Amino acid sequence: MLRELERLHIDMARDAERGDAHEQAFHNTRFHFLIVRAAGNRALERLWGMLEPFGRTYVTASKPGIDLGWLGARHRDVLEALRDRDPERAAAALRQHAVEAAGLIGDWPDGAVASDGDRQ
Repeated sequence: MLRELERLHIDMARDAERGDAHEQAFHNTRFHFLIVRAAGNRALERLWGMLEPFGRTYVTASKPGIDLGWLGARHRDVLEALRDRDPERAAAALRQHAVEAAGLIGDWPDGAVASDGDRQ
């Protein structure tokens, strides 16, 4: 699983370089699915199955001009914690990732992210 997560992280960076939001969304959702599946929680898998189409399309369709490099880089801390086999750090990184995702959905009224990745 870790090798595939690393490959997907690289793919997200390449997608950002090409400006391909659709492919990045595909690789992003695959990254998340692998983590959900590894958790071994059937309820979480069912919930992910219901939410995944929304997550894949929401940012792509409703946040034009979002910094794709920033979106992909948000996964780095999660990946590094998993690579280091540090469950506490992985949990903290995933919580931070969820907080950032909630910010994208909930309190980002103008849909703008600066090119350096800072929210405006």
